[in-house]
Amino acid sequence: MLPGYLIPRIRVSDGKAKSRQEAKQETRESLIRAGMSLFSEQGVDLPSLDAICAHAGFTRGAFYVHFKDRDDFLEAVLERVLTDFVTSLLAVGDTANDVHVIIDRFLDAAARGKVPLMGQRRLIMQLTAQGTERAERVQARFRMLLQSVIEQLAAAATRGQQAGTVGTPVAPDLVGLWLAAGALGLTLIADLGVPIPFERIPASAQELFRIKPPGSPE
Repeated sequence: MLPGYLIPRIRVSDGKAKSRQEAKQETRESLIRAGMSLFSEQGVDLPSLDAICAHAGFTRGAFYVHFKDRDDFLEAVLERVLTDFVTSLLAVGDTANDVHVIIDRFLDAAARGKVPLMGQRRLIMQLTAQGTERAERVQARFRMLLQSVIEQLAAAATRGQQAGTVGTPVAPDLVGLWLAAGALGLTLIADLGVPIPFERIPASAQELFRIKPPGSPE
């Protein structure tokens, strides 16, 4: 489950107000996605605001409803890249508490090149190089997001140990830290083009953490 500050707040008592809020959120999302795409292809400095707006299908007027200026937009784009990566580490739904599901879900996305941070290394380097103040704000935000993920992974490890599906005696907080570090490391390695045997990693992770999926034989 995502932290509360990542969940959009939409009023449900007034259908008309909800529709306006949803439309506003969708416009902001489209602009951010357009920025991610064009910045990754052309670099941070080249795409104009007009080009970004055209790519998203909106006008400059819509842009300034959501962002103060280009710098504000750049920060929002980078935060989205990092937030998407953090979200990719967490399982959702009824199996969100299962460590093996969290690992398999992430590895499946990584094998298909669908982890959000993949392909964005150039974008992140350029954005964080734009200014020390921005870099420090973004790094602080990423630290906060990662800390939240580590805590949730640790909680999943605790529940797994209690249920007998995670047999490692390693402390849950360290399991959470290793899982987060492994995800970051695999993402970087894959993004650099180093071959990764994704088909062999799930079994090795299960062996390392002594993971036994629920319902498996003793």
